[in-house]
Amino acid sequence: MNLAKKLLWHIGIDVRLRRNVEAYYQREWEEKWADNYLFLKDLGIKTVLDIGANRGQFAKMIRHACPDLHEIHSFEPLTECHSDLECAVRDSNLTHKIHAFGLGDKNEGIQINHCEFSPCSSILTPSDRLVADRPGAGKFEKKTIRVRRLDDFAAEHSLPEADLIKIDVQGYEDKVISGGSATLSKARFVIIEMPFHSLYEKQPSFHDVYMMLHNLGFTFQGNAGQNVSKKDHKILEADSIFENQNISQ
Repeated sequence: MNLAKKLLWHIGIDVRLRRNVEAYYQREWEEKWADNYLFLKDLGIKTVLDIGANRGQFAKMIRHACPDLHEIHSFEPLTECHSDLECAVRDSNLTHKIHAFGLGDKNEGIQINHCEFSPCSSILTPSDRLVADRPGAGKFEKKTIRVRRLDDFAAEHSLPEADLIKIDVQGYEDKVISGGSATLSKARFVIIEMPFHSLYEKQPSFHDVYMMLHNLGFTFQGNAGQNVSKKDHKILEADSIFENQNISQ
């Protein structure tokens, strides 16, 4: 072990390649939160929209939590994630369609901050708070991606009504909801990553996103899991569960 690595090791930092870091956090996420989604088991979830699919972490987990699952539509603009995303459910009988663009409130080309730690990639700029907790979020390059309104895409391609819509878009939640309100209002459940601190510049607050979903008929049902800061142990964000009260179960 060279001197630099020894020094890093002694202060509790392991030197890993970028992919190894992501694999580590993915395993940690799966082990910690998989059981929290078992409440979906008996709800007859057949169709899922996975918005902000990254490398397929959610798809891989939800296929086991929902025995009636038939179809997943994954939306992920970073093409480097697609090979892993394809593998997430490859050994199943599920219909899995990958859509290589992001979702927002406009149909446009836009720049994304492609972070070294790809789950932190966002159209918004990472805040100092996020970079302090996830150093890989502070190392990024700008890439141009395509963004579409969910409602427009759903109408053009006869997208099936979803039982569950998952949204994990790193501060772009309000734009996704604005561009997909008609589609969202037909879903039975939404699981959305909600912030309790500003992790991205100009990120909507928990209350902002909560009210947007509330106005579509959704009620907050609790959290399936939450991320805690490694610096001060405060809760940074949570995967919040919302149920549509306008749809009879």
